[in-house]
Amino acid sequence: MYLQLAILATSMQYSSDQSWGDSKAQVIDTYARWSWAPITTYELALQDEPNLAVVQAIALLAVIDAVAGRKRASWVKIGMAIRIGQDLRLMCEPDPALPVSEQLDRRRLFWSLYLEERIVCCASLRPLAIRDSECYVRLPSAHEGYSQESPNDQPVTLPAVLNDRHPKPPGDFSSVILMASAMGRTAQYAFHDMNETLPPWNPKSEYGSIQSTLFIFTSQSEPQSSITETIRRKFQVDGKIDQPKAGHFILSHALYHLSYCILTHPFLLAMKLRNCGYEIPPTWLKSTRDECFLHSQSLSRFLIEAKAVGCMTTATSSYCILVAGSIQALFLDAEDSQTQDQVWDCIQSCREYLEDVSHRWKSAHSFAAGLDNFLSLSVRYSPIVKDHTFVNDLSPADIEILRSVIDFGIMSNPSNPVSKTFAASDMVFNDESYSMLDNIEGLSCLPQVLSSAQWT
Repeated sequence: MYLQLAILATSMQYSSDQSWGDSKAQVIDTYARWSWAPITTYELALQDEPNLAVVQAIALLAVIDAVAGRKRASWVKIGMAIRIGQDLRLMCEPDPALPVSEQLDRRRLFWSLYLEERIVCCASLRPLAIRDSECYVRLPSAHEGYSQESPNDQPVTLPAVLNDRHPKPPGDFSSVILMASAMGRTAQYAFHDMNETLPPWNPKSEYGSIQSTLFIFTSQSEPQSSITETIRRKFQVDGKIDQPKAGHFILSHALYHLSYCILTHPFLLAMKLRNCGYEIPPTWLKSTRDECFLHSQSLSRFLIEAKAVGCMTTATSSYCILVAGSIQALFLDAEDSQTQDQVWDCIQSCREYLEDVSHRWKSAHSFAAGLDNFLSLSVRYSPIVKDHTFVNDLSPADIEILRSVIDFGIMSNPSNPVSKTFAASDMVFNDESYSMLDNIEGLSCLPQVLSSAQWT
């Protein structure tokens, strides 16, 4: 019963029925509590031989906590699910004596845990429980997530792809896992103070190694004429989009752009360079800013077009939109009016996306408010784009805000540092605030869509 309740709570998150109103989140949490109660009361997670249903239920409940902004509860539950899964040896190839259906279930469950941890723990200081080097179970086949298999399928593991022992991941689902690996490494690199002997512009550094993984994806991806055309050509059958297959394609590309956004983020990179004992090449630094700008634009455009063509939205895609929009906000002080127009259009599209899906995803509502609040504060932080040493002038509160705005768990909570700072400050969009924005060259000509009425 606990698994059925977890599935029921999870499925309700995808409901677009407006009749739930404000009670939707409360009902979801009620079902989640009913599911969690027997797991803890009867110590199902502590049994010597727990079954897969316990792992599945806890993993689903961890996602519910993450979307609701309960960061610690989510992290603890996903960690519990992973440890139980490791005790069941899900990271290894299943026993060939098991029924084929059970072998498939075990593989699917392991990679679901892997993806969930990488996404839930994205941009946080939480350590990862699943190491890439310990993923001995093979990657999903080219037949989309083991739904069917061919005797000609060659078993491929994640370490084999990462170590160049296999030319490419077999299919979109495997590409999602490869990009989740890159994103996990990116978050661990960008948010942790690691003692490195090599500067990031050295190809042998961790920064360079992550880029190499991202290059694997781009080298194997087919040229995209347009996102809409590609989705319709590859995933539309009888006028309907195959949502699971399209979802793998969309998520792999989203994680690719998201990894670059975090890896080259002006603030995060400036924090890494504070203790750099090398002379920083100006051309390399400029290229990272250009990459961050372009990938944040590409990330938002990709997800917005995917939504427009009919692909399902998720809490993860909403988070990606938040990251893209918050990065673009740092570029509002661009030197040319054309770039300023691009930035403003991107931010507006991100705001509209989040507002449109907020009825389905509670976290999207928090992301939308957080993006609006950060937009009003971004003038304070825009110098970081032109001068990485500006990070030395930031207060601990400023650093917390800049870290928080790209943290999935923190921003899912309405009481995040960005919103708290905005509420406590005098920087509401009043006449003084608009005057500050007008002082940015070329910005005064932009449409004043954020009227003061919207902030009351």
